[in-house]
Amino acid sequence: MSNTVEKTVATYVQLNDREALEELKTYRQKLAVHLKARTSLDFSLLIHQIDAEITVIEAGLDNLGAPSALSTAENASAPNKRAARKFLAQAKELQS
Repeated sequence: MSNTVEKTVATYVQLNDREALEELKTYRQKLAVHLKARTSLDFSLLIHQIDAEITVIEAGLDNLGAPSALSTAENASAPNKRAARKFLAQAKELQS
């Protein structure tokens, strides 16, 4: 997963910018749908990366407003769980 996405999400969490996180999530969701609709090439690796990024963004959103920021991480696949937990630890460090 891109460290850039983790840092971007951590920054938006630090700034308490829910709107920016929602836009980031929406863009990636639309991109994933677009790539899944294409049958000419195999985009499975890219789609997997986008799904992992969406998981990190959702963890950031949970961190802004939900009492349990790990709820998204607990429902994710194993690689995505690790990424989400890593992000949450970084976000907590930035907030303190």
